[in-house]
Amino acid sequence: MTSTRLTTLISGLALIFMLANSASAQVPQTERPFVNPISVPDYYKDAVSNGTRTESGRPGANYWQQFTDYDIVATFHPDRNVIDGVVSMVYHNNSPDTLFTLHVDLDLNMHKEGAMRIETNEVTEAITLYDVSVEGSSLSEQPRGSNRYIVNGTRLMIVPENVVAPGTTVELEIQFSLEMPQQGAGGRVGHDSGNVLFAGYWHPRMATYDDLIGWHPDPFLSRAEFYHGFGNYDIQIHAPGDWVVMSTGEFLNPAATLASHVYERYQRAAQSDEVVQIVTSDDFNSNATAGGAEDTLTWKFRAEMVRDIAFSATRESYWDSARASVGDRNGDGVEDFIQVHSFCRDGHPFW
Repeated sequence: MTSTRLTTLISGLALIFMLANSASAQVPQTERPFVNPISVPDYYKDAVSNGTRTESGRPGANYWQQFTDYDIVATFHPDRNVIDGVVSMVYHNNSPDTLFTLHVDLDLNMHKEGAMRIETNEVTEAITLYDVSVEGSSLSEQPRGSNRYIVNGTRLMIVPENVVAPGTTVELEIQFSLEMPQQGAGGRVGHDSGNVLFAGYWHPRMATYDDLIGWHPDPFLSRAEFYHGFGNYDIQIHAPGDWVVMSTGEFLNPAATLASHVYERYQRAAQSDEVVQIVTSDDFNSNATAGGAEDTLTWKFRAEMVRDIAFSATRESYWDSARASVGDRNGDGVEDFIQVHSFCRDGHPFW
């Protein structure tokens, strides 16, 4: 760089610096605005007064949560991307309130024609209800009267014949089908290329009833997170014999569903700190399972104390697995482990 060019560059930088200082000197310095006082909702004040909440954030002495036991039996139809199912629920009313209605979320109904949503989404038949029953008695869909139900967008409201008293349970059973969108719920559920399905928010589940506002009325509009109570889930998924299924929870019957060599790798992965390839490309389409395309396999899982479940079904995905330490969970002095699974397809190296 010549001396003339260097001098010009230095002079230019000095001018910019002078202008910047001059401009800042002309801007009046003001005090930083203070944050407005926080408006504490009345329902929170009531909860503190009732002893269910505390101002420290710790649960109060009278704190409670609702709880649900789920028993789900579903069938996956890959030729139509449809899931048929029956979900049985035992809802525990741990609140001090008498419940005159019961609310169930049907999240993927946001894909129905005319449904409210905050972004463009594929339209499907979404969730179709074939039967809704309470304590073994089938209800009818009608706008008025007792012993009935109403579907409004992603919410199913049930008016049972008898109220649900504090400290009691109520049994519900819902027979339904779900037409899966190819890419739904903001890309978190869907199917692709005829060889993979990933299903979240796919079954009717109890809406939240809490000590602050009772039944939470918010619909699912596509991009949002969920506030749901805990539950235990027993899950059975019927699928064609050449599909591998994995779900939230403990895999209960791997020996009955996996091919013998795949089951051996699955067992080895459960004791391995290094990744084990359970399914390779040589196992795609039929060699990974104990059945064939013309068969039906039932995959069983159990999940305890979780807010929701999801499952995937695939014919052409790699399956890697290893164990991970979770410390001494039960205090017996022995390190405990969980098994971690990863599924990915060709062309998706970052999975």
